[in-house]
Formats: sequence, C-alpha cells, structure tokens
Amino acid sequence: MLKVLIVDDEIRVCRLIQYLFDWSSLGLDVLGYVNDGLSALHMIKEKNPDIVITDIRMPELGGLELIKNARSIGSNARFIIISGYSDFSYAQTAIKYGVDDYLLKPIKKKELVGTLEKIIEEFRENQKNIDKEEYMREQLSQSGRRVKGKLLNDLLDHSLTCDYELRQINQTYYCKFTENPFQMIGIQIMLYNNINEKAIGFLNTKLQDTILEGLSSFDEIVFANRNGILYCLINGKDTAFLTLKKDLQRLRTTFLNFKDMFEDITPVIALSEIKSSLTASDDMMRQVQDTLLNKLFRSHESILDFTGRPVLNPIDNIISSGFRKEFLLAIETVNYDKLSTILKGLAETLKNTQPIDGRYVLDIYHEVISTFLYGAKNYGISFDSDKFAENLEEDFHIYNSIDKIFRNLLNRITDTISEWQTEKALEHSKPIRLAKQYIKANFSEPLSLEVIGEQVGLNPAYFSSVFKKETGVSFVDYLTEVRIQNVKELLVSTGRSVNDIAGISGFNDLKYFNKKFRKYTGLSPSEYRKLYS
Repeated sequence: MLKVLIVDDEIRVCRLIQYLFDWSSLGLDVLGYVNDGLSALHMIKEKNPDIVITDIRMPELGGLELIKNARSIGSNARFIIISGYSDFSYAQTAIKYGVDDYLLKPIKKKELVGTLEKIIEEFRENQKNIDKEEYMREQLSQSGRRVKGKLLNDLLDHSLTCDYELRQINQTYYCKFTENPFQMIGIQIMLYNNINEKAIGFLNTKLQDTILEGLSSFDEIVFANRNGILYCLINGKDTAFLTLKKDLQRLRTTFLNFKDMFEDITPVIALSEIKSSLTASDDMMRQVQDTLLNKLFRSHESILDFTGRPVLNPIDNIISSGFRKEFLLAIETVNYDKLSTILKGLAETLKNTQPIDGRYVLDIYHEVISTFLYGAKNYGISFDSDKFAENLEEDFHIYNSIDKIFRNLLNRITDTISEWQTEKALEHSKPIRLAKQYIKANFSEPLSLEVIGEQVGLNPAYFSSVFKKETGVSFVDYLTEVRIQNVKELLVSTGRSVNDIAGISGFNDLKYFNKKFRKYTGLSPSEYRKLYS
C-alpha cells in the first residue's frame, strides 16, 4: 500500500480529509496527520510517505517550504497542495516545485479521489518500468553467466571458438581473466530425495550466486554444470588463493543452510592443483573428479584436495575369473541370496584393500555392471540395459560409502530380474487370461478345448495343460463353475423356469445340470431359489 501523510494546521480539516472516504479501497494507508510544517518534515524523514497532502499556509514552515525542504533531503513523495486562497503566485510556485495538484478548500471528495487515482496509476506505471529494468538487468546478468559457462564447457570439450590467448577469450566470452593463476573447484550436492529439474536449476543458481559473493576477491569465476557436478574455474592473485579453503568452508556452511529448501542436502567440495594456464583445464577437471570420488574414504565435511593417485593393484585381482563365474551362476539360477553374499563380500574386500581410491572403486563397480549385463543378455533376461547402466552411474555419485553403493547395486539387479520374471509370467499367462474372458462372454455356447485353443492360438492338448497349471482347475471344471454361477444369479433375480435357466446357461442335459448344481451348492435349483430369493 502507498503511504499517505496529511498536513494542516487545523485539526478539523485533517480529520475531514482522513475520514472523507475509504482510503484502503484505493490501496492507500494513512500514516496519520500533523499540524505544522516542521512536524511534517520530521515525519517525512522518519516514515518516508509516498503521498503528502499539505496546507499551503502553516506556522513556522509553510507548505511550499515543506516541499522544498523535503526535496533537499531526498524525498520523492508526491505532493498535493490544499489552500483556502486561489492565489495565482502560490499555484505557480507549487507547480515549479512539482506538486501534483493544487486544490481549493473546502475539499471536494471527487477532486481529491481523482488526483489520488492519477498518482496511483503513475506509481503503478513507474513500478512496471522499474520491474522491467530489473528484469532486463537480471537477463543480461544471466546471459553473461551463460556465455561464461559456455567457455568452460568449450574448454572441457576442446571446442573453443578462439585461440587460448587470454585477450581473445575475454573478448569472445565476456570474461575478465588475468595472467594470474587458475584453479578448479568441483562441488557435488548429494540429494537423497528426488527433486525435479526446475528445483535443481534453482539450486544451481543459488550455489553460483553464493560462490560469486563469497569469492569476490578473485578476478574471474566461470561455471559449468556437467553430470551433477558444478565446476568453478577461478582466476586471481596469489593472495586470493591463500584464504580459499577457509572461504570454501564458510560457503559449505551456507550451502548446508539450503536444507530449509532441500532436505538431506550434503555438499562435497574438491579442489584441483593451481595451474598457470587455461590449457590445463582438462587436467584440473580430472583432478576434481578423482578427488570427489575420494569422498568414500575422506570426510566430506572438509575441503578435499587433489593428492594424486596411488599405485593400484590390477582390477583382475578382485574381479577374478572365479568371481565372474560365481556371479554369473547366481544370475543364471536367479539366486538372490547368493548375489547378496557375493556383493557384500566384494564391498568388504574393497574396504580392506590398500592402497585404494575412489576411481578404483568406480572401475570395479563398472566391471560388476558389465558382468551382469553380459549374463543377462546370455540368459535371455530382457530390459533396457542402457537405462539400467545410466541409472547406476548416477547412483554411484549419490552415496558416500562402499557399503551403500554395493547395497544399491544389489537392489537394482534383483529388482531388474524380478521385474523381468513378472513380465515373463504375465506373458505366459496371457492366453489363459484371454481364454477366461472368452469363456465368461460365451459360456452359453457349446465350448470345447478345440474352440478355446483356436481363440488363444494354442493347440488343445497344450492349452489344457497350461490352463490347469495356471488356474489349478481343469478347463471343464472352470467352464462348469462359470455356468453354475450364472444359474445361481438367474434363480435369485428372475422368475424363469429352471429348465430355461439351465438352457441359457449352456446346460443341454437337465439330469447332468441337476447333478452338477447339487455338487457345487449342496442344494437342488428349486431349494436354492427358495432359500436365497
């Protein structure tokens, strides 16, 4: 709401204006009234009203002097002069000071409301223009950030549109790089609850804004988001790098406060080595990736430095031919307990392996996935293998312990096999479901194994065998049960004769019908009707 101050040396006039109409209906809030110019100036300083309605002649400080003094202290309030004098010189001076209207007493409601509505409309238009300017500034800022982000992606993809010379890069990508050193930061936000793409985009923007503010001592910072990692390439003086780890630790604390918006958020921050040139961007990115993987062994509450990779044993020492043979057998025989034992044992082996790093664990993980995909293909377990592998790749980076990674892998594998088995079972049971539907729709007709087999595409003997295996009853018994059920419903709901009901339910032999009805219900048709009608 726009704030309004009323100024007049007559309390009666102030109250008259205050209660002349419902101010809130115009979106206005009356701060109150004062009875002299000096008090009004003090209120303008303290309350910063948007509109001031003031008398022109008041003791100590008149209306015109009030406007002049208000302008001198930076007030942008809109002024409406009220006066009992139709003096042209007053009006001229008031116009010179930029008043919005000069109204004569007694105040007419229509005139005042008309002036106020005009001021309100101008405020709205001004706000629209301000919002538009802010929007344009934000768009320019975002565009600049996107262009800079393209630089880092181009560097990492080896697709620069110019030479590595800094002046050309700055001109092409709107950057401010200097000849000072470079370093790359990798930030991985582990989110344990699924959030949509829009929320992830919002989170990335918040991260970048926070980093730009927290690392403002650097000459330039550019970002790129790739595969769930926010890469930040920083460039600055040696003195800026001295406090970088402390600055990043403070930023990590800020990131943790995002828990108000995103539950279970865990930020992991990794640093590459400091390099002298942008040409080392690839190297810095690999260092950041390897360091982030080491969250499996190092506290992610501290900033992770790149320390190089140790000399590691061959992967075949762990994923041996014996391991593969045992693992493939468990897949072939769909032995979930055995799969669980194998993967738990693998996790324990990795936890006790020295030396080791995160990249080595990821390579082992990939080998297990490849072995499963190989076995699944050979044993006819059909599913979307590309999507399966893609999901597991994303999963690996979510978890921060070897146990959780391989427990999740076990769950993914068993779920995939289970879903395949369910689909296979449904596929095998489809002819039986079609047969049941056909029987229920045509039970009054003379039905046989040959007729139903032809409908579902199976030979009569095979259909008879599969039907009993799937349903637990023979085809003849199932057909009889469906027909008896129809007879029971008609006996209760109609007055038709038993002979008619038997005939329209598919029974052509009355003696056979009576025998079967008594077998299924323990009653004769007449007794059943009498008991349940």
